Amino acid sequence: SATINESCGIFNESASIIKQSDLPLYLYILRVFYRQFMIMLHNFIIIPFVIFFTNTSVNLDILLFIPAIVITSISLISTGMILAIFCTRYRDMGPVVQSVVTLCFFITPIIWTSEQLPKGRKEFVDYNIFYYFMEMLRKPLMGTVPDVTIWFYTIITSIIMLMVSTLVLTKYRSRIVYWL
Repeated sequence: SATINESCGIFNESASIIKQSDLPLYLYILRVFYRQFMIMLHNFIIIPFVIFFTNTSVNLDILLFIPAIVITSISLISTGMILAIFCTRYRDMGPVVQSVVTLCFFITPIIWTSEQLPKGRKEFVDYNIFYYFMEMLRKPLMGTVPDVTIWFYTIITSIIMLMVSTLVLTKYRSRIVYWL
């Protein structure tokens, strides 16, 4: 979520560099992503300790975390590019995006499980793409294999986001400098 929130203002923050150089615009999004990825890696230091102290069994399923991170990264970078362009054009949308990200945090089973939902509220999970990304990342760390449906939805979403971000960037690349 921090990658998405920071992407909203990255072009405005880097306006002087963008106006003076011809660096690829994806570079600014990658800078945001790299910073957040490094923070995540620093937080991963505690995982071996958690596994040790909770007597969690470790198997080869944990290796599925690597392709899950790659798929999630593609989607995050693509979404970041779309939002960076959108929020550069419409500067007031940054706080709206942050509010939507916060709302998505609460309606996605991150701090609660999908089993805790009442029977008539399963749509919070079934139609929530963030749920599929969370499960794709969470299940290998818990020692289980994510369903094929989870992989399917996340891969398709990542491909669509990559295509949309490429189209949006191609269409609006020359206008971004004028919006700054």
